[in-house]
Amino acid sequence: MAWYDEAVFYHIYPLGLTGAPKENHYEAPQHRLNSLIPWIAHVKEIGCNAIYIGPLFESVGHGYETTDYKKLDSRLGTNEDLTNYVAKCHEQGIRVILDGVFNHTGRDFLHFRISKKTGKIRLIKTGTAMSISGETTNITTDFLMRTGADITCLSS
Repeated sequence: MAWYDEAVFYHIYPLGLTGAPKENHYEAPQHRLNSLIPWIAHVKEIGCNAIYIGPLFESVGHGYETTDYKKLDSRLGTNEDLTNYVAKCHEQGIRVILDGVFNHTGRDFLHFRISKKTGKIRLIKTGTAMSISGETTNITTDFLMRTGADITCLSS
């Protein structure tokens, strides 16, 4: 049996719990994630042995419109802050799962900006499979995306 089969999870939405601004202006990192370290003892006291935390990666707003999968959201701090937080959890016997949304991105994601500018989709090998069909208007960017076998982005 795997450890997670009997784990008792505590879910943390860090942008909300730390009072981070709703919109990311990509400014200098604010070390808000460190304010969650005292919560580790609380999580353990109420009988949980794992934390499900996220979203954590750099994003435009609510966290699920990721712009950089390799960087902690600057509203929360730095990658070193995240490493420290996970280490503190492990010191108290708490396992950590990061909530990563790898099947969609935000309008500030590098490859999305390139696609909008060039009108072409760059295929990125991710190891995942996705089936897309139909035609939608992306209301956050106001440009038409035609999807299917011939994927294009057209500025309106």
